Amino acid sequence: MLVLTGRPKTYDMNRLPNIWFHEVTVNPPIMSSKIDAGQTVIEVEFTQFGRKGGAFVHKEFTRRLSDLSTAFHKRFSERFPVDLSVFSERQVNLSKVAVSNLLGGLGYFYGSSLVQSSHSGPEPVNNWPAGLFTATPSRSMFPRGFLWDEGFHGLILARWDPELAMETVGHWLDLMNVNGWIPREQILGSESRSRVPEKFVIQRDSIANPPTLALVVEALIDLLPKFSSAEVARFRQWSLTALPRLHTWYQWFNRTQAGSVPFSYYWKGRDPHEIHQLNPLTLSSGLDDYPRASHPSNTERHLDLRCWMALFARTVARLASLVAQYAQTETGQGHLQKLEEARLLAADYSGWADLLMDMNNLDQLHWSDAAGRYGDYGLHTDTVRLQMPAQSALEEGAEEPKATRVVDKPPIPQLITTSPGYLTLFPLLLRIIPPNSPRLGRLLDDLASEDIWTEHGLRSLSRSSPFYRKSNTKEDLPYWRGAIWINMNYLAVKSLRYYATHSRTPTDVASRANQLAVRLSQNLVRTVLGELERTGYMWEQYDDNTGRGQRGHPFAGWTALVALIISPDAS
Repeated sequence: MLVLTGRPKTYDMNRLPNIWFHEVTVNPPIMSSKIDAGQTVIEVEFTQFGRKGGAFVHKEFTRRLSDLSTAFHKRFSERFPVDLSVFSERQVNLSKVAVSNLLGGLGYFYGSSLVQSSHSGPEPVNNWPAGLFTATPSRSMFPRGFLWDEGFHGLILARWDPELAMETVGHWLDLMNVNGWIPREQILGSESRSRVPEKFVIQRDSIANPPTLALVVEALIDLLPKFSSAEVARFRQWSLTALPRLHTWYQWFNRTQAGSVPFSYYWKGRDPHEIHQLNPLTLSSGLDDYPRASHPSNTERHLDLRCWMALFARTVARLASLVAQYAQTETGQGHLQKLEEARLLAADYSGWADLLMDMNNLDQLHWSDAAGRYGDYGLHTDTVRLQMPAQSALEEGAEEPKATRVVDKPPIPQLITTSPGYLTLFPLLLRIIPPNSPRLGRLLDDLASEDIWTEHGLRSLSRSSPFYRKSNTKEDLPYWRGAIWINMNYLAVKSLRYYATHSRTPTDVASRANQLAVRLSQNLVRTVLGELERTGYMWEQYDDNTGRGQRGHPFAGWTALVALIISPDAS
């Protein structure tokens, strides 16, 4: 990683810059086996800060590189232990490639987001200039920060180096505005904007994104017993600044994404006037084209957001309890106030978590006895199709007409249960449903059904859905309508391991969850690492029929979660 210390106002001989750039432009020689006289040769020398002696080349460079390589393999075996009776040495080595590529995608970005807000008028304005240290989904295709991706990236960072995870989460929380909103896509500065389609550049302050940073905080808390003393000290310091920001962020969600019924939520930003999409997109959810209510309205209830809010509350409650414990051991001015504030937050968020994890309320809002599954609620019909307008001669320069959605049967308010998949499994994926719930076995039935389960991983959308593998427009090919995504499959493996080992899970259900966890993890590892070996890439998603990688590549973002799937400590 290259780091600049900044431009000093005065030159200090005792504080030298740690990098020097010099650009040389030459005409490249014709490739041959020897260097002819007169050809330009550029020799690069490396130096190490604080190192005495000659240039960092030849044997010295090789020795240092070997030391660092040995240290990497040692750290990996400590942080990602693998049962070699289940997974092969070759698979372990490929998972090292996955983690290495995620780490290589860490970057520092600086600039302003283009923001549209009701507080600043109808025209978008530049946000304040800010820096962001973050991992990226793909260095070549998506070289910037994505809020919902970063929570999954942070799970790997938390295992590899907890301080890295704290640093990246801290940077994201520092991008929060005074109301508690964080832009979901960080397109900082003109260079970043040049890489993004214009329609996606503007960030709107009414639009949310899954609060996946809570997953990282939860992982850090779970890993605390394994932290070194230095890591514990760093976490203690970090938690004091993270807690109030997480509190503010949660309250923003509660104010802006609340539904019309108490304890319900819905993703803002769906367009009720959209006539060219088979099912209006829900980009804010991260699941984009996953089928939801066919006719968006403010009466919708979104199951996934309700589950995210439950997990968020549960995590903030745990963090606040830890901060209260830390405050008890402090002395000095203000420590009693810190203690009282942390205790109040812990009590408040424990209460919120209890309310949002209350099964009677969740069932009342989202469970269908007829279908035997959870789902969204809204104004919906499955009988929709895209139809091209009648053909007529186009005038020169005129745009080609777009297909328009035709509704063959009027929508009615209902629970939407005809499109099972990732969405309908959310109470299981985020471990909202209690281990002893009678609903758990039914969710396992859905997960294991041949319409969702494949030998390559879990489909995003069941084959039984009327939207399975259907394009949303002529240009908008199916995205979350069948393909296998590793981030959601990771959550499934983690949850199955949780229910398999929980003392309150009935024995038969625990046994089944364990069998599914083992089979699913093996299928995913074989798919992701097999494609990495075959193609040289990790992929954005995988075909549900063939297991072949597809769409974005190289994609060393959340696909690198295969390293946590292969490790027993992932649960």
